[in-house]
Amino acid sequence: MAKPQCNQTHPKFIWRFYSPCTNKRNTVIASTEAEARSHLRNPSCLFSARIRITASVYQVLAHLHPSTGEERSFLLPDLFADYQQAERLANAAAFNFTFPGHAGKVTCEVIEVSHV
Repeated sequence: MAKPQCNQTHPKFIWRFYSPCTNKRNTVIASTEAEARSHLRNPSCLFSARIRITASVYQVLAHLHPSTGEERSFLLPDLFADYQQAERLANAAAFNFTFPGHAGKVTCEVIEVSHV
């Protein structure tokens, strides 16, 4: 006898929690709040947002281009379910800098980090 296949999927969300002790926001992708809290170092963080993921999750990748030529890249901590929101942050976060002995620029791009 064939087993019925379960077609029910659990929706994924971007969960945001705030830690007043460290003044940091933690972001986790999970189906439930309990699952999201299980990924936190401090499960007593305050719940701040639940954003439903409909297609993809995006993150902003920043590139530091100092005049010394030592380029570095790092991911900004925020996750976005909307590409346009991530693009707005990427545009706002890009800048040129100059201070004694140092100059360069920071450029940003949006990357897809998860596809649902």
